[in-house]
Amino acid sequence: MRKKYHIGGYITGKSHKEGGVIIEVEGGEAIINKYSVNKDDVLMCKGKPKDILSSINTMWGTGVSFGKDDACKIDYSSENYSKDSLN
Repeated sequence: MRKKYHIGGYITGKSHKEGGVIIEVEGGEAIINKYSVNKDDVLMCKGKPKDILSSINTMWGTGVSFGKDDACKIDYSSENYSKDSLN
């Protein structure tokens, strides 16, 4: 049975390699890769929601672009920033 996320949500379950999780999406929705979602970096973002999400999806080289990719930057002044977070 496919799970619907029509109001959003965080998906848990198997990795793609293990067969993944079957979900139902519709046109105009965005999927952000798990690496980008689970980063601890503090971001500063400004722009349209689609551009912010695309920026988050691509900023660590782990996802595809679907908007402008310069809407977010890592906040290097944040106490949560560490150089290790770029690896």
